[in-house]
Amino acid sequence: MNIVEIYGLFLNDPHEFKRQIDDLPKGKALLFDHCEILNAVPNKSTVALYKAEGKYTMRLTAKIDYTGWNHALQALAEGEPVTFDDFLMLRRFMEELSFETESMTNVSTGALPPDECNLDSITDMSALSMPTGKAQAVLDYKAIQKELGKHVMGQDEALEAIAYQLALFGNKKTHKRPLSLYLYGDPGTGKSEAAKAVAPVMSKLGPHPYAVRWVDCNQLLEKDSINRVIGASQGFVGYEDEPILSCVVDNSHTCIIFDECDKCHASILTLLMGILDEGRSSAKKELPDHTHEYRFHDAIFIFTSNLRLNDSSQKRIGFASADEVESIHCENNAVEVSYREKPIEDETAAITKRIYHQTESARKALVASGMLREIASRIGCFCRFKPLDDTAKIRILAKMVIETAAEYHVRISYIAPEIMQALINASMTEDALTVRSFRGVIDGYLAASFAAASDVGDGLSVRLEGSIEAPQIIPA
Repeated sequence: MNIVEIYGLFLNDPHEFKRQIDDLPKGKALLFDHCEILNAVPNKSTVALYKAEGKYTMRLTAKIDYTGWNHALQALAEGEPVTFDDFLMLRRFMEELSFETESMTNVSTGALPPDECNLDSITDMSALSMPTGKAQAVLDYKAIQKELGKHVMGQDEALEAIAYQLALFGNKKTHKRPLSLYLYGDPGTGKSEAAKAVAPVMSKLGPHPYAVRWVDCNQLLEKDSINRVIGASQGFVGYEDEPILSCVVDNSHTCIIFDECDKCHASILTLLMGILDEGRSSAKKELPDHTHEYRFHDAIFIFTSNLRLNDSSQKRIGFASADEVESIHCENNAVEVSYREKPIEDETAAITKRIYHQTESARKALVASGMLREIASRIGCFCRFKPLDDTAKIRILAKMVIETAAEYHVRISYIAPEIMQALINASMTEDALTVRSFRGVIDGYLAASFAAASDVGDGLSVRLEGSIEAPQIIPA
């Protein structure tokens, strides 16, 4: 874990993060052990967060030699507590900590190190000041797609569409409305995994840290569920509860995921119609800025659905439309047909055309399934997740083995082909409904070995060798 990941945990649920600190017994702290710190010797330390004498406090449990340029880390490096009068000040300090990146490391490039240069005469230091935040980075959709591909296998076209829309949205200076993505396809094809990966990827590559708000639509089946989303009116049950959409008050850059959205009550979709169009919604209670309005202009809404909105209008291979024919020539009972060559499109135009075609086709299918046209028309982009091929399933199986081992604090760097083949045979011969079923097979065969080896190497990489009947954990 590193400083940026701690800040990511904070953004996922700042209310829970604050509650954990507030509820600590006197003299106790919220600890993050072995936290990696760039440009520091030693390069790992324990970060402690606690409350003392009514003030929030952050410190490293040991002094470090820090040579980077991050002012917040310089303050922590001495090992002395850094205190804050309120939780908002702590949040801003943690945000500054998250700006420490590898690009700021002090690695030698052949030039003289700073202590061998006359820095006092190189420029007028009194005329300089440090920037207050990150410089605006231009997001490349291919970089976003590559990062998303680390989480989701076998869905290149869907991830390309998602990444392209995220890049367009992230590169805008201001937003008139939130970004909305509708991920549809068969169960177990990676829709939820892709949705969960958006915020971490955008936080890593973009200029803003994104929070995540997960909404399980199975819990929004009744009409009065709308009170959980936007808040109950004064005098009604639930008025004091924090509504789901209040998440944008803590961080306007929030990824709000409505999982299996086709199951929620129609009144909630009607409410979201205005939000997706205008980027705002009324609040039942007064907000910290003394308004009664939630603003979603910087938010990303992701809807997942198991509906099949497949496009059946695409041409089959080997067929062409009549207007592509250049000429038809008959001679000696033979027919020769020539076709006009299609102009070569640039990559951006091709992606744009594909996304537009798929979105409009899926939008029409969604309306035909019963959704109001006014709601379907406000969703920005539809991304289809296709059934997984065998190669993708094998990669997912390997990823699940690694993830399962990590739950036992076992870090796998290699899996013997004999074990992988046995897991493939056991997982796929029964024609599993979804890849989620693979976890049961992995637990059945390997959980005992992972549990027995949980202390091997103290977090170092290990190899999974032997056979499925007698797996062996060997230090790498």
